[in-house]
Amino acid sequence: MNTARGLHARLQRPWPRTAAGFTLIEVLIALLLVGAGLLAMSGLQSNLSRHTDLSRQRGEATLLAQAGMESLRHQSHLPTANLGLTAQEPQRNPLTSGSESIASDHFNTRYTRRWTVQGDVADALRPVTVELHWSDRDGTDQQLRLHSALQATQPLHSAQAGLRPATTAPPWRAPQQRHATIPPTARHDGPGRSRLDIENRWRLAFDNTTGLVIEMCGTGASGSDLNLCHAIHALLLSGHLSRSTPDLPWPTGMDVSGLSGVAGHPTCLLLLQPTGAGDSDAAQHYVCLLPLQAGQTQWQGKPRWRGLPTNDTLLVCRYEYAATGGADEPERNVQGPDGYGPVSRSLAQQNYRLHRAVGDALCPPDNPSTFRWAVHQDCRAGQAHAARDCP
Repeated sequence: MNTARGLHARLQRPWPRTAAGFTLIEVLIALLLVGAGLLAMSGLQSNLSRHTDLSRQRGEATLLAQAGMESLRHQSHLPTANLGLTAQEPQRNPLTSGSESIASDHFNTRYTRRWTVQGDVADALRPVTVELHWSDRDGTDQQLRLHSALQATQPLHSAQAGLRPATTAPPWRAPQQRHATIPPTARHDGPGRSRLDIENRWRLAFDNTTGLVIEMCGTGASGSDLNLCHAIHALLLSGHLSRSTPDLPWPTGMDVSGLSGVAGHPTCLLLLQPTGAGDSDAAQHYVCLLPLQAGQTQWQGKPRWRGLPTNDTLLVCRYEYAATGGADEPERNVQGPDGYGPVSRSLAQQNYRLHRAVGDALCPPDNPSTFRWAVHQDCRAGQAHAARDCP
């Protein structure tokens, strides 16, 4: 009975309610943690941005330091100040320490570049330091430093290390990764080819390996259409003609019609006019295109200047290089009585000079260590062969 009454009483009593939601302390703790995380992320983002800017500034500073070092290196042998330098490449002659301010081309930064050169001009090596100073976005001073040494060797001497040995090439030639007989003004024209434009008269294509002219555009006449091209197998003959006094007449051209092994109509051009009527050192540059006959790889004979008077004491003297440097006779402009022996390559530096004979002295004085003069054409009055030798 009592058990039933107790059960009934418990059923009549309301059940206790279960607690729900967060307390104020829990909410405050959660807000504190979220705020701390946001602050940490904000600081991380700020640090990333600052380090990114600093990395970019250091990269630019490195380039500026390298540019300053190279400028010092290249100018270490200039005799006078280079007035053509820009503000970022200041005059540094004589080679001494100094500083300059440089505005960034890409970032809102201004750098101070300082260079310190130690030693003396007589030293074989001169220690040099280039420093870059700047302030980062937080105002902190930053710096970068490069160390090197400037060599006292002249740049020309260093460049000569790339020349072919004197036993394989004459000293007046320099290779350009192509045959030495290709004119130095010729430009790259595709794999294994070089191209030379001669005024508006010719456009010649050379084989870089053999030095042969393999294509010709134009006719040699002034204003030729340089888009009209045809294959050719030819060699060049070129050089300069000068005169000892300005009153001597210039020839009308070079006669190469008598050369053997040459096909068709070889063409010679006088390209450069004298620099001045009163300039005794004026010269004309000539170039002759010599197409070879079918099956021929060489030509021979004596090229002669034409249009010269034969009633004077006029001579054409030939400039012959000394027998040094491994050059053969055609390269040295040495000819026999009947001209060149067989020539199988283009010839440059075949130079001549118009001169008046005085007494027993025919051509100008020699310099045996480097060159000598030889009579190439004797146009003097009364000479039996003048008419033949001076067409």
